[in-house]
Amino acid sequence: MLIATMLFLFVNLEDVGNPGTTPVMSTEQISLSEAELQVYYDNEQYAIAEIDDDIDVRVSGTQSALTLFQVTNPSYEIYVDLEGYAEGVHTVDVETANFPSGLTVSVEPNTVRVVLEERQSVTLPVEVELMNEDQIAEGHTVGEPEVTPGEVEVNAGASVLDNISSLQAFIDVAGAEETITQTVDVIVYGPYGEQLDTNVAPETVEVEVPIIRPSAEVALDYDIEGDLPEGLELIDMSIDTETATIYGPIDQIEDIESIFLGTLDLSGVTESEVREVEVPVPDGVEHVRPEVVTLEIEVTDAEDVMSIEMPLDFDNLPAGFDAAIPAGEAETYTVNVHGDEEELQEFSEENLRLYIDFEDEQLETGETRKPIQIEGPNDFDYSVEIDDVPVEITESD
Repeated sequence: MLIATMLFLFVNLEDVGNPGTTPVMSTEQISLSEAELQVYYDNEQYAIAEIDDDIDVRVSGTQSALTLFQVTNPSYEIYVDLEGYAEGVHTVDVETANFPSGLTVSVEPNTVRVVLEERQSVTLPVEVELMNEDQIAEGHTVGEPEVTPGEVEVNAGASVLDNISSLQAFIDVAGAEETITQTVDVIVYGPYGEQLDTNVAPETVEVEVPIIRPSAEVALDYDIEGDLPEGLELIDMSIDTETATIYGPIDQIEDIESIFLGTLDLSGVTESEVREVEVPVPDGVEHVRPEVVTLEIEVTDAEDVMSIEMPLDFDNLPAGFDAAIPAGEAETYTVNVHGDEEELQEFSEENLRLYIDFEDEQLETGETRKPIQIEGPNDFDYSVEIDDVPVEITESD
């Protein structure tokens, strides 16, 4: 009803000021700047490799007809029909449909050149592009993204497939404080950063971006109390890792230097054993890795012990380097030799050696710490007062 009323007013307004005279209908013209060229073709088998779809569409008619056309905005079409066309270069007429009667439609150019190519498929990997990585939450770091599936099938004409530079999935990590999991579109790009027209299956992938909380490496400490039961002797005691990594807010972890595991009472040890010790989580810390460490306690039946002071040898020192114990450090170290009393009486120091082995090491000048190794007859057990020592590496003259 509204449209009919408007049409009545438009028509009659053209007659105002000319009563009693035969109306003269003037012709006017408008340009359809937003008109798009539709292309009908066998999209399953072919792809458009090239088309010039830049067209100029103009509509002519009376003022009232043009105004009504603009108000009602009918679903008109401007198209080329390539249904039934095969691969190749085709020049086809531009056609129009569903324009109201009384209007004249002109299209320039009135023909369009279209290149059809037979569709082909390739499987390509999807890359993750992280946006705003420099704006991640303070102290956090970004881990390696994981994409599922890692590859997708791309379907297009041969010339388009040959032009593919990358397949991208974009993730914005600005302000991220925890791991991001998102389903995002896969975008196909050409060599100049242009987005290519292709079919992608699947069209989306799931991307997981690990966001790693602030962390710090701290020492693991423990105390020993009590004595071993009579008849036992401690050979060695160690944990499988001397440090742990703590995670949490920076202001909570920055002042933590160590974690205390507890106190081991030797009076309760009756034999060599391996214990699992839970690593406590300090106040303000979110979690600790590892959560459990292994404490190995090695004891033996008490035997006679011979203590010997020994110097250190340096084995397999690479050419061009010298090694020495830094000034102020001990020059000899106490080795405890455990064994039968009678056998110990025959033990000769000439059969015992302490050394540091530099075999296959890439040395740099400066001070470092190296483990002490013991060489001696197999019938005895050996222990040294310290496990490693400082060594000064210099270039030889």
